[in-house]
Amino acid sequence: MAETGKSTGSHPCEFLTKLGLPTDENGPFGRAAAYAGAASYGLLSVNMFNPDLISKISPNRDITNALLGGTIIGGSLYLHTKKHICEMQDCKQGLFFCVYGSAMVTMGSVLMWAMLKTLLPESPALRTVAAVGSSVVLLKAGVAYVDAVDKLVAKSSK
Repeated sequence: MAETGKSTGSHPCEFLTKLGLPTDENGPFGRAAAYAGAASYGLLSVNMFNPDLISKISPNRDITNALLGGTIIGGSLYLHTKKHICEMQDCKQGLFFCVYGSAMVTMGSVLMWAMLKTLLPESPALRTVAAVGSSVVLLKAGVAYVDAVDKLVAKSSK
């Protein structure tokens, strides 16, 4: 019988380790996941504000779901490398928190962008600037929030 909290080989955290996905932000995977998720998030914002522009990239398919998925996966993997998640005893709960947090931020952003789009005039240039600007501001706010949580965790563990 396996110990409580230990895995018998099918644990999702062991699977990530076997894939070579470290749980530290200094690893190349952590940076790549952060950049890929951020790029997907930025493209998702442009797609929300100016779907005609994105349809020129992929004229035969709507890539909204792919951008949503990429953003949630990238955000989840970014959170997976953060100190407050790495220090959790229950890895499955940590993974759940990563996916949940990333999904809530992504879907909340989509809702905000949909509401903001209705307030803007029908100017593709203005909408694209609003999309990129809002995604950068929201990403910076999210990173600052996660960094603040990590600092609190580091302070309380001393």
